[in-house]
Amino acid sequence: GLFENEVTDFTDYWFDEEQRIFFGKKTFQLGITLVPQETIESLFCIKTQNTYNEIVRVHFLVKDVEKDTVLKEPEFDHIERNEYALHEWGVMKA
Repeated sequence: GLFENEVTDFTDYWFDEEQRIFFGKKTFQLGITLVPQETIESLFCIKTQNTYNEIVRVHFLVKDVEKDTVLKEPEFDHIERNEYALHEWGVMKA
C-alpha cells in the first residue's frame, strides 16, 4: 500500500546511523513484520474532522533476529489508492 517514495522515506529514516539509537544498538540484524490491520485497529483509533474515501494504515514491528534466521515472506492485501486518502504508517519495536 505504500508508494515507492514512501518506502524510500521509511527505509532512509528508520535505518540510518542515527536511528540505531532508537533500537539501542550499534549494529543489528532486523526482522520486519507487518502488523495485522485488526491489531492496529485494536491499539490505535483515528479521529479526523475530514471524511476520507479510504484509510491506509501500515505499521511494522521491528525486532532483532538471530543470524541466518529465515523469515516468512509477508502477504499483503492489494490496496487501490486514490489522491484523497488518509495514509498512516509507523514502526513499533519489540
